[in-house]
Amino acid sequence: MTDFVRDEKPADFLLPDSVKGWFSQMYTHMIAGNVEEMDRLYDKEFAALTASYFKQSPWPEPDGDAVISLVDEDPVFLTLYAQIYYRHMFSKLQPTLEFNHASWDNYVAIFDGILDGSLVLDAMPSQWLFDIVGEFVYQYQSFCQYRAKVKTETEVPSIWTTKAVHSYLHRLVKVSNIKSILVNGDVDASPSSTTLKELGYFALICLSRAHVLIGDYFTALQLLTPIDFSKRDQIYLNSYSCHVSVFYHLGFAQLMLGDLASAVRSFVKIILQVHRNRTFGISDPVSESSDSGVGAYYSKFADYDQVNKLTEKALALVGIATYLAPGNNVEDQVHSLLREKFGDKLAAIQKGYCLPYPRLWLTFVL
Repeated sequence: MTDFVRDEKPADFLLPDSVKGWFSQMYTHMIAGNVEEMDRLYDKEFAALTASYFKQSPWPEPDGDAVISLVDEDPVFLTLYAQIYYRHMFSKLQPTLEFNHASWDNYVAIFDGILDGSLVLDAMPSQWLFDIVGEFVYQYQSFCQYRAKVKTETEVPSIWTTKAVHSYLHRLVKVSNIKSILVNGDVDASPSSTTLKELGYFALICLSRAHVLIGDYFTALQLLTPIDFSKRDQIYLNSYSCHVSVFYHLGFAQLMLGDLASAVRSFVKIILQVHRNRTFGISDPVSESSDSGVGAYYSKFADYDQVNKLTEKALALVGIATYLAPGNNVEDQVHSLLREKFGDKLAAIQKGYCLPYPRLWLTFVL
């Protein structure tokens, strides 16, 4: 009898060449500390490959042989890639409780590694750094909504608790020394400490957002006190989704504390910026002379469903705030957008009909 020899194929043989190339290039540039190329691969190539191959399916599993073989089993890369993997899962698919648990465990590995020094982020794109902590708070919010629907506490594992989430964000802020840096001025820093500083900055913003989610608006605003929003060179401008998120949650906290004028100003900043990007397709930093005075770019990887939802909610809240305090004038462009989106409801409110008011308010969901 003839002996048949098994055709041994490489572990990654089922992956498209472009996907294999993404892993190989991202790993190579991460090792080399090439932030510009990492940013391109993370911000643009990942979105393009997702549209081509992974619209309705997950990316390759982080612990699968196909991925491991392409990145020399590098534990740091695999841990960071897992964060992207789960983010895509939560954004495009319907993650199970098992995936919620696995994503939490991966975040614990990332944050514990950063805090104890075993995971060193030598160089990382700003958008990726923000997405690490921004997605952390988003998944916390998502799991809280799930927890509220289950019948008994025994059905819910002890993950994504408010205490644990706040603790990790507080510790990232502390280890980065970002509050002192913001108050006392920047200091010379190595690339790794610069990355940690930026992560701490984003953690501070996301901690403020987490306090908005639980209704602690005063603390949310207090946490942002070290950030001078009048300056043009703030770190939040390095991430499009961070720029939108920070002003939205800042404005909401101001609104809930009765500072309607400040709330309107905060909301208008992001409404105009997002409208500008939609209208003109801006992909480079806006110039110093821009009306909005900001330098956010139109990121490919930013979660545009979330960005657009926050912007629409900001517009609805501007309508409510200007109704409650008519003296708060807004730009003609914002008035036009209000009439276009909520014209019928606003007209009814101005005529004294109260019914559209709660309906307009219900367009807001944190």
